[in-house]
Amino acid sequence: MTTTSTDPALIAVWVSMADHFLDTETRHDLPLTALRCVEAGLSPADARAIWQHDVSPAVGFNLFDVAGEWACWDRDWLIATIESVRKSRWHRPGMWRAMRWPMPLMGGQWLAIERCIDFLQALPSPRIRQRTANDLAFLARHWFDVSGPALSGLPEEERRGIRRLYPALFGFLLGSALSARERKGAERRMQLALSEVAA
Repeated sequence: MTTTSTDPALIAVWVSMADHFLDTETRHDLPLTALRCVEAGLSPADARAIWQHDVSPAVGFNLFDVAGEWACWDRDWLIATIESVRKSRWHRPGMWRAMRWPMPLMGGQWLAIERCIDFLQALPSPRIRQRTANDLAFLARHWFDVSGPALSGLPEEERRGIRRLYPALFGFLLGSALSARERKGAERRMQLALSEVAA
């Protein structure tokens, strides 16, 4: 991949991915992270390499810090840190890089991003991709209990689009980011939210 850090689309990917390493709930934004990857022209394999070898080494420490960063990353610090990671000898492709980061951190969240990338790339236009990513994120606010706005307040056309996404497609795309113990509560919240749409 020849993209450099001067590419604003790549920086948008870094920032969006790094937010998932904050010590707060961000899983509702997984579809929007996938959209940033699609907008940057990344394949799922390219995006995975960025998640695994650029972003994880830069901010993965926050997952293990008891009093970790939760508000937001300083943008200049984040860009400089990722650029430093990319210049490191550990970053060069080969055995050493694979040994350092053999698997993506937060694999369930990564799998959700990857599935969303595949799904969004197959849609016919940027406008439809944006609308669908927004709809997935809208549903995800209820799924991950982030106080999403009432679905009943949406125009009828948007309601229909959202109802088509849940449960089967939405569950496939984002289900890997949900732990087994969270599932029952998530499904209850979604049923309540969608019953408001039907009303």
